[in-house]
Amino acid sequence: MAQTARAMVAETKTKINALIVRSDDLTGALKSWTPKRYVATVKRLGGKTILGLGKRNVQPGSDAVRLRIAIAEIPGNSSHHCAVSDCRSAEFNSIFMPFIAKHSPGISNLFLTNKDMEGILNSIESQGYKIDVKYGSVRSLEELTGAPESSTKSTTTSVGAFFDGLDREAKAAITVRYAASSNDPGERNGRAELRGTITRDCRFLASGKAEVLFKTIIPKALSLPRERNRRIEASAKSAGSDTVEPTVIRFDKKIFKDESVNERHVDMIAKMPYSSISKYHVNPHIHLSLVDYTDGSSYDIWVVTGDKLAIIPQIRASGASLKRLVNHILKHMGEGHVEKYEH
Repeated sequence: MAQTARAMVAETKTKINALIVRSDDLTGALKSWTPKRYVATVKRLGGKTILGLGKRNVQPGSDAVRLRIAIAEIPGNSSHHCAVSDCRSAEFNSIFMPFIAKHSPGISNLFLTNKDMEGILNSIESQGYKIDVKYGSVRSLEELTGAPESSTKSTTTSVGAFFDGLDREAKAAITVRYAASSNDPGERNGRAELRGTITRDCRFLASGKAEVLFKTIIPKALSLPRERNRRIEASAKSAGSDTVEPTVIRFDKKIFKDESVNERHVDMIAKMPYSSISKYHVNPHIHLSLVDYTDGSSYDIWVVTGDKLAIIPQIRASGASLKRLVNHILKHMGEGHVEKYEH
């Protein structure tokens, strides 16, 4: 995959777009895809799936391909895939990302928390780079509607300072843009060797040293949330059984304080797209049920203590749906981690 990316960079001199997704049959979904205004071709080459998109109604023999995406399974996990393209970001957003959304939950995004994104950037610094955060699109945890609040700074910010600020201001990072330069004085030329973007939905943009993306960033993006994803998947698989396994979120702070605050949290959960809730009570603790209309998954949600919430799968639940719910909660309510359920 790294070789494919380097070839794209050498050929087009453009940024690399990378996205990590989960799917048990991504190739099958691609072969059945019929995007508007494009003709899709799917080929296998060197163990990878190559997707080509050409505009319809073009002259025969012309270079009609506008989008190339190389898709490879993650070694050791056949259900996780990394899609890489040298197209413009606008094309990736308008053509390929709707394909992912259309095939949900069969194809689903992974997600990253503030701590995950900070850990990825720290891993780049551990390879001998100095990271400057240039921009961050963030969302206030109290916000229930509207677009993410953008935070821009006229001066560069260190990784630690940026994420410490988010923690103090109770904000979740949606997009983080950074520049990496070598710490070796002999290699320093006054320019960043790698410029990139990390998003909460496990999408990455990079220009410069593509090997950093594939040797450091993507492996770290997979390893940091591995235990969280394992617990969520196990919880979803237990739905409808006699030994259902709840997903437990422990927040970094005690966020469930009183009835007025709890009402706000319930309203926030209710805003998860393509879902509905039934509210049982909010005082002294929250108890509600949620149905995810994307695939019929359903859950009971209980607040156990001031900093702990339990999501209990009902008759049916999918890993994709449960990850979407956990991401929605962490993005809007506060940083936390998924921990083992103690019987």
